[in-house]
Order: sequence, then C-alpha cells, then structure tokens
Amino acid sequence: MGGPPGTVITTYTVVRRVRVPAPAVPPPRSMGSDDERLDLQGPPPRPPFERTLNRWPYEARSPGWVVDPWTGDASKHRRIGGRLEAEGAYLYRGLWRTGMAARVGSARVDVDTQLSFYLDAPRRDALYLGDTSLNLAPVALPQIVWRVGLGTRYMLDARIPGAGPREYSMGWNFSTSLDAFPGRPFVISARLDRGSLYQTAVWRGRATVGLVRERFELFAGYEHTQIERVSLGGPLLGLRAWL
Repeated sequence: MGGPPGTVITTYTVVRRVRVPAPAVPPPRSMGSDDERLDLQGPPPRPPFERTLNRWPYEARSPGWVVDPWTGDASKHRRIGGRLEAEGAYLYRGLWRTGMAARVGSARVDVDTQLSFYLDAPRRDALYLGDTSLNLAPVALPQIVWRVGLGTRYMLDARIPGAGPREYSMGWNFSTSLDAFPGRPFVISARLDRGSLYQTAVWRGRATVGLVRERFELFAGYEHTQIERVSLGGPLLGLRAWL
C-alpha cells in the first residue's frame, strides 16, 4: 500500500465500548389525592376505644368535649371528668321545682345522679324525686356523646311535718341521653327516662340549649315528668359547671 517493497503495513481497529445508562423509570403515581391513597399493606387503623376529655367544651378551640382520637394527644388531656348543675323551674299554680345533678366518670363509662325538690306552697306539700344510674357511651365523639344507662329511681316525701303520713317509694330507671356540640359556644343536651316507683310507671323527658364559657354553662330548656296520671312539667333555667 504505497510502501517500499517488502514492507508490511498492519492496520488496527480499536473498538471502545460505551455504557449508556438506561432511562429512568418514573415512580408510580397514585390515583387521587394524598387523602384518597389506598393502603395496600392492610386495613386502616382504628381509633382507640378509650377517649380523653377536655376540661370544658371547646377548650383551646377544640371541636367539643371529647378529644379527637385521631389528632389529640392523650397524654395532655384527662381521662376522668364530670359536671355539676343546679336549676330552677316554675310548673303551674304555685308549684315550683329546684333541681341538682352531678355526673362523674370517663367518656365511655360514668355515674350520674339527679334530685328534684317539688314545692306546692298553696297546699303545703313537697317531695323529692330523683334517680341514680350507671351509663355507657356507645358513641363518644368530639361533636356528640350518646349514653344509655340503668339504675334506680326514688321518691321521698318532704311535706311539712304534721301535715300527714310520709310516703317513700323506689323503683328501676332506664335512660338515654345525648350531648351535642355543634359549635362554640353552644351545647345541646337531651334525655329520656322510663322507670317506675314501686308499681307506678314514670316517664321523663327534657331538652336544653346552653352557652358555655370556659367551665361554666348557662342553659335553658324544658322538662316534663309523668307519674301515671300526674303531669309535672315546665320551662327551666340553670347553671352547669364542667369539671
């Protein structure tokens, strides 16, 4: 190839291998927003059955009385709470009622007691009517607490001494109650009781709407008690302290 005779020219071809990286594969994208992603590892966790409580409804701008089990820190809230209340009511024709009530326990289990003093001044007659129950709360959420309870009902004759023989009676009592917290500062409470005094049927229903500020709630509503054919009902006004 163009060289002098007897000259051998050798040609080498050098081949260089170049490693080309594979194209990056984008990560899989979820279908829907972050809140709608499915967890394929297993079922979503359930909130704990046990609940904690604020010191009063809407404390620190919380949505209610029971602490949210998903977002609340149980270590910063109490497990036992309660409330005390006093109220007055005018029924009819000189008949007045004064009531006191207390409730203490956890968000799921508590004990409550109520006692009303009825005074019929024109007839010089009076009596105590009350009940005590153990309650369970199948629903205990920040916005609503629903309870069912079973206990005893009692009546104590409180007529003026010398006005005649005194009477006493006891029986059973079943109750269901609801506390709703639709938004600060409102509290809506309702209750229905069915019980007996010895062999006499007793019904009671009440509903109140309250305004709460820190520990204290001013409420108004209506209560009606039916003891066989005797009706005891009227508007009420009271004050409740959350503990």
